[in-house]
Amino acid sequence: VPGTALQFDGINDYVQTDLSDLSGSELTIEYWFKGSINHSTVRQQNSGDYIVAGWNDMHILSNDGGTTEGLPVGAGAEDGNWHHIAFTWKQNTPEGFVSYLDGNIIAARTSSNNPIPNISSDLFLGTYIGIGEYMFGSLDEVRIWNNARSAQEIRENMHLPLLGGEEGLMAYWQMNEGIDLQTTDKISGYIGTLNNMDNQDWISSTIPFASGLSVSNYEAAGNVLFAGTGLDIFYHSQNSAEVIVAELFSAPNVVHPGQDDVFDQQYWVINRFGTGTFSADVTFLINEDLNASDESDPSRISLFTRESYSDTDWMLQSFASGVDAANNKATFPGISNFSQFMITRLQQELSAPQNVDIVVSGTDVQLSWDEVSGANSYKIYSSEDPFEEDWGMPIAITSDEVWNGTTSGTKLFYKITTSSDIAPAAALVETETEK
Repeated sequence: VPGTALQFDGINDYVQTDLSDLSGSELTIEYWFKGSINHSTVRQQNSGDYIVAGWNDMHILSNDGGTTEGLPVGAGAEDGNWHHIAFTWKQNTPEGFVSYLDGNIIAARTSSNNPIPNISSDLFLGTYIGIGEYMFGSLDEVRIWNNARSAQEIRENMHLPLLGGEEGLMAYWQMNEGIDLQTTDKISGYIGTLNNMDNQDWISSTIPFASGLSVSNYEAAGNVLFAGTGLDIFYHSQNSAEVIVAELFSAPNVVHPGQDDVFDQQYWVINRFGTGTFSADVTFLINEDLNASDESDPSRISLFTRESYSDTDWMLQSFASGVDAANNKATFPGISNFSQFMITRLQQELSAPQNVDIVVSGTDVQLSWDEVSGANSYKIYSSEDPFEEDWGMPIAITSDEVWNGTTSGTKLFYKITTSSDIAPAAALVETETEK
C-alpha cells in the first residue's frame, strides 16, 4: 500500500539530505507530486552548479544549458492531483535529455557533452538550500538513479515499490516513516532531515501504488494478453499504441460508496501511450470467488473507473457481459478509454425464508423452507429466548433448504438467516418455530 507522504507548506518547510554527489554521465530523478507549486522539488546547488527536478515548470541542469535550455515538466502537473514526474539525462546522446509526466514523454532533446559535476552540496527536497524558493504540495516516492531509465522502465515501475537491488538505484526515499523528523533512503541510508515541519506533515499517501505486477504490450487485432496481471484485452479496433497494465494487490484508497460489495484484493491501472482510438472487450481475473448467480446474471458485476492518477471517487463504467465463475473471470464490453479500474458485485436485498416447516420426531428436528433467490447459504440459530438480541454463533450453516438436527428436549426457538458470498447476513430475516 502507499503508506505515508510528506506535505510542504510552501512557506519554509523542507527536507535536507546528506546525499551530496550526483556526478557522472547519466542521471534519472523521479517522484510523485500533488500540489500547486512544483518548485525546487528535488534540488542540489552550489553556487553556479545545480540540478533541479522541478523549477519554474522546468527541469534544469547547469551542465546542459541551465535555466534557458531546461525541459518543461508538463501541463497539469500543478493541478492539485497526484502526478508522477521524472527526467532522464545521458551525456552527449540524441534525445538524451527527456522529461516525463505520468509516463508521457513531454519533451526530449540531444544532451550536452558536459558530464554532471560533483556539486559537493547536500541534496534538498522542496527548497533552494533552505533559504527560499519553496515547494507547496505533497511529495512521495523520491527515486534517484545513476543511469538514464528507459521509457518502459519508468512506465512499468511508477505504480510499484522497488525492491532495492535495481541496477543504478542510488537513493530511494519512500517516506513511509509516518512519524518523527527524519526520512531514510532505503538504498544507502542517506538521511533526510525535516526542517520547520512536525508530525502533522506526515499524511496518508493516496497515490495509485501497491505491490503487484506491471506488464507492457502493444495493441493488435484480436486478443492481447498481459501475463500475470489478471487481464486480457480483445481489440475490435486499435492503433498499435503501447499499453501498460499494473495489477495492484491492494484495495484502492477510496471505495465505491454505494451498496455494491467491492472485490478489494486488487485493482488495476491501465495506461495507454500512443495516438488514435480503440475499442475493446476487457476480461479481468478476480482473486475473490465469482459464483453461479453471477454467471446467470452478469450484470450483477460492475466495473468502476477513475482517472489513472486520481485519488477521488469512482464512477460506474459498465456492467459485465459475461462471467466465467469456474475461472473467476468477468468480461466488460465496449471499453474505449483506459484508467484505474475496480470491480464490484451488486449487493442484493435478500428476502426472508418462506413456508418454514418444522418436524419433530423424538430428539430429531428437521427444518425446511423455500429457496431464497440470490442466497447461497443459510445459517441456523437456536435460543431459549426468542427476544434475545444476540443469538450467538449459528449452530449450522447449509447451502440446502433443509436442515436436520437434534434437541435435548428443552423448549427452543429457531432462526434462519440468508446470506451471499461477499456480504454474509447482508439481509437478516427471522423465523421462529417453537418446539
